[in-house]
Amino acid sequence: MQSPRHPHVTAIRRQELQALLASLDRLPGQRGRVVEVVGSPGSGKSRLLAELAAEAQRRDVPVLRARGSEYGLESAYPVILAALQSEVVTERLDRLPVDVAAPLRHALFADAPARRGGEGAADTGHSPAPTTPHWLRLLLKHITHEGLLIVLDDMHWADAESLALLDQLIHFPVEVPLLVVVADRPRQAPPRLRGSIAHGLVQGTVERVELSPLTPEQSAQILGVEPTTPWLRELHRESEGNPLYMLAAMHSGVPESGEASSGAVAGRGAVDGFQNQYAAALLVELSHLTVEEARVLQAAAVFGDRCDLDGIAAVAELPVREVCSAIGRLVQRDLLRTVDAGATYVFRHRVLRHLVYAESDSCWRLRAHRNALALLADRRAPAAEQARHIEMSFDAENGPGNVVTLMKAASDVLRTSPEQAVHWLRHALRVIARVPEAQNLRPDVLAGLAQALFLQGKTAESRDLLHNALSLRSGEMSEGHVQLVRQRTMIDFFLGNHAEAWALLTSELAALPAPRSEAGILYILRGIISVVSSGQWPTAEELRTTLGLAQGGGGTAEYGALALYGLYEVIAGDANTAPRMVDECASRCDQLPDDALKAGLEALPLLAWAEIFLGRFADAQRHVMRAVTLAYRYGQIYILPLMVDALCHICPFVGPMAGAESVIDEAYRIADRTGSNEIRGLTLTLQALHASWDGAHSTAKHLAEQAITELQPGSLWRVSAALALARATAADDPRRTRALILDVGRGAGLPGLPTVIRPTWYRMLASAALAASDGDAAVWAQRATAAAHKSDLPFHQAEALAAEGDAARSAQDPTTASTLYRQAAHRFAEAELTRSRSLALLAAAECEAGSGCTESAAELLVLVVELARRSGADDLCRTAEERLLSLTTAEEPADGGSESALSALTNREREIADLAGTGMRTREIAKALCLSPRTVDAHLAHIYRKLDLGSRAELVRLLAEFRHEPPSKARL
Repeated sequence: MQSPRHPHVTAIRRQELQALLASLDRLPGQRGRVVEVVGSPGSGKSRLLAELAAEAQRRDVPVLRARGSEYGLESAYPVILAALQSEVVTERLDRLPVDVAAPLRHALFADAPARRGGEGAADTGHSPAPTTPHWLRLLLKHITHEGLLIVLDDMHWADAESLALLDQLIHFPVEVPLLVVVADRPRQAPPRLRGSIAHGLVQGTVERVELSPLTPEQSAQILGVEPTTPWLRELHRESEGNPLYMLAAMHSGVPESGEASSGAVAGRGAVDGFQNQYAAALLVELSHLTVEEARVLQAAAVFGDRCDLDGIAAVAELPVREVCSAIGRLVQRDLLRTVDAGATYVFRHRVLRHLVYAESDSCWRLRAHRNALALLADRRAPAAEQARHIEMSFDAENGPGNVVTLMKAASDVLRTSPEQAVHWLRHALRVIARVPEAQNLRPDVLAGLAQALFLQGKTAESRDLLHNALSLRSGEMSEGHVQLVRQRTMIDFFLGNHAEAWALLTSELAALPAPRSEAGILYILRGIISVVSSGQWPTAEELRTTLGLAQGGGGTAEYGALALYGLYEVIAGDANTAPRMVDECASRCDQLPDDALKAGLEALPLLAWAEIFLGRFADAQRHVMRAVTLAYRYGQIYILPLMVDALCHICPFVGPMAGAESVIDEAYRIADRTGSNEIRGLTLTLQALHASWDGAHSTAKHLAEQAITELQPGSLWRVSAALALARATAADDPRRTRALILDVGRGAGLPGLPTVIRPTWYRMLASAALAASDGDAAVWAQRATAAAHKSDLPFHQAEALAAEGDAARSAQDPTTASTLYRQAAHRFAEAELTRSRSLALLAAAECEAGSGCTESAAELLVLVVELARRSGADDLCRTAEERLLSLTTAEEPADGGSESALSALTNREREIADLAGTGMRTREIAKALCLSPRTVDAHLAHIYRKLDLGSRAELVRLLAEFRHEPPSKARL
């Protein structure tokens, strides 16, 4: 196949061209050699051969050229003879003595039977040519003096005689300076050619130059664009790095993503703009097809990216036997390829499929798509497979059914490809406009389209569509209308438009003449927004009404109401009612299949909150991660703030949980796409808590301070961020910790914080007072004890005991303090809070050591090390090991060397530093340690600050000094 000339095609194949030129350089003085140039159609083989021939001519090396063709298979005219029958050869024969030239001329120009010495040989007055290619070897000996280049293109189409002659040149190289360069397609090369080449590669008489797919950088060069061009990588992926397909797609308007897989795109995009010089080069190959082969290939293009024998036969309206025969020939031509053990067929390349589709008759395509749709419907194929044909068949007979299929197709791809979902749903609206019977589906289609647009980050258009959908269902309180209100409310909530969300709910509920069970979910949402935006809880009476309405309507609203009421009872401190309600809600939610929770997914994060405040952290983790999974599956990312905030409450007690890093990464992407400050701020808060857990307090402070600036003043989210900052400052700035807690808590009584979490923060205030030596530890301990008495939860009692330990320690009573810390550790163990238990035991060990009880202190520290390792608390483990070392050995003065500097790092930081020191990049480190790149960067920043380094290169040098090896051994 001759590719159109493009100024960059050979420039990007510099390495391959250099390999060919190197063979040309070795031509003088060497015996005959063969070089095979192998590559897929359109990879640039012909262009490379042309450049090689041009360079040979510049060097005055004679060049003979010929090309195999499909017609050559049916002809007795050999390709090699076409190359030899040139003016160069004729002139050189004329210089030879007549008795030498005559038999050579006869062998060269006689017809095929004469060359073979068979029946019908021409009577030329000479004996028939011998059956062996001795004449060819003799000819080459006489015409090749200072060198000769023979270029044979498209040898996969070569005739049997040419293949036999080539085989002889490979097996028995001529002793003259001859270079034969052949180009072929590996999938179409006949067995004789493949066998000869394989033998030559083993024997060393053949060299191979393989044209691999282009790299993205080479693709940029051939297209004349910057490597960072946004659409480049998608076009490179679609073209599979093939230059011709890439140029054809770029100049034809074949889409690079999103809708590229749809039949619509394969049609309109290709039909409107595929006629360019690059597509024309591909069309040449199709011109040799029979009518039957062309129809079968077009049917395959209509059917889809993957097709089967029965499907092609149904679309083409041809007998299966004829289709099977045609497919065999198309596979032989490498237009179709077999996959799935031969049961399925695909085109050699998607661009080729688009071209075949574009070349088919438009009226025939309409009928073909209807045939495909009927077959796929009978097979109950996935909705996405049917949707392509619905769009292109313009079939109005089953309008409502087609709309439902398009909605299902959009739902199936909503998470992975919202752009494709938008495409299907917009077409569903076009169907509705033509089919009156489908008008009742318009609100549902608008709701789905709004959801898909929201996932794309088109929040304004999404909200407008929901407004239109609501107007179509005004005056009713059906389940569909309630879900529209829910969707619009939660989108406003996600974007931080709490006032608008509240106003919409209030308006909808006020329009009801009386409370109705169908509206139960709306009362739940109003309660959530009230709590989050202002910290104001519904009254117990309102919650009982909500629960009664939800129970009357059934469905997931009942579980949401139960979770909200249970959460209220937990915060109110009802030790009897709260656990019972939470248990009932958890039991029911756990028994529900995923689809049943789809319409009221808010129930799971509400349930997780209640479990957190009851100290049931394992159950809370399970429910919040289920909510994350379902939110992504059903495209309901607008409830993500509820889930991330729940993770923020879990992390300080149990540390970063499995899957939290992926939630952080996805939340950042969603925040960037939608512009939501709420989700960005909450994600920064969660990341700050992760950093605090790892001992990266400076990083944690920076992240928490950023989070506060993103979140709305007075909201529950901002309180979470401020408390995360308080945790981050506790290690080195206790006075700031105290100020932050009292600020968000609105005074010493902490009225701004829920009663259920006050013991924890009073304990934090006691610890801050101890660290600051301000004498107030006893005051906060008393408050912690009083708050804990209102609860029967083990971890609340543990917090109060630990606060009393801080007070005793502040009063210089280490013995009492140690006893209290041990008691606190026991209660933390009951609550399964390993890190909190470790911290209490560490404080007890320090008190024991201060009292001179080194043996008991050492026993406690050994236990702390084990517990810290078990909970993944690297900084705590390191601290305990250092305390243990100071008890058993005399502390040596620091020598200022690299080892003492590295001792300042936590285990996690040391692990990351060691990997960075080997030259690994951030993403490589993240993959090796199952962390996100953002987390690795945060750790590296903390490492640089601790070690007073300015770059990764300085870190590499420091680690090299520690290992006593030169820095040059690592990649800087």
